[in-house]
Amino acid sequence: MQVLGGNWQIFQKMVEASGATINLNSPVIGLKKSGSKYAIQTISGSSNTTYQITFDKVILANPFQFSNIDVGSGVLTSSIESVPYVQLHVTIFSSSKRLKPQYFKWPGFLNVPTGILTTLAKADNANSGSQGVGKAGFFSCTILRTAINPATKKKEYIYKIFSPQALTPSLLRYATPFKS
Repeated sequence: MQVLGGNWQIFQKMVEASGATINLNSPVIGLKKSGSKYAIQTISGSSNTTYQITFDKVILANPFQFSNIDVGSGVLTSSIESVPYVQLHVTIFSSSKRLKPQYFKWPGFLNVPTGILTTLAKADNANSGSQGVGKAGFFSCTILRTAINPATKKKEYIYKIFSPQALTPSLLRYATPFKS
């Protein structure tokens, strides 16, 4: 599922509804506790000046292990666990071809759904990370929308594929489930 115009709008509307102030291009570099308040140290992107803002509450909503935020003592009541993220490649491309029903063992007279999430085959071993994709070779394939190719004036499908490895044109030609 997606939001017309981009999923970022969900978060934009949440911030607007909260009445919060947005400080773009102001990376947080530190967080300290001062009494019952929290002081955030940030850098202004335009002037490269460090400054501090105090808040009653602070929500850390980022992959903390990659944030490089210096957290003072007494700020966290428990440690934040490291999350083992999977390296993921997103490939977006257009094609005049639809997905092959036979590739997915789908009846040939039906179109494949516009969104496919893969699972492991019985013969696949359950692994983590990029090895967890199994025989399918990709995590998901979605038709985002259709568009008219300006060169051919014909309809094409805009695909988005999540995979553990970068997809190459030759791999797309050889190993993908598209109708010929």
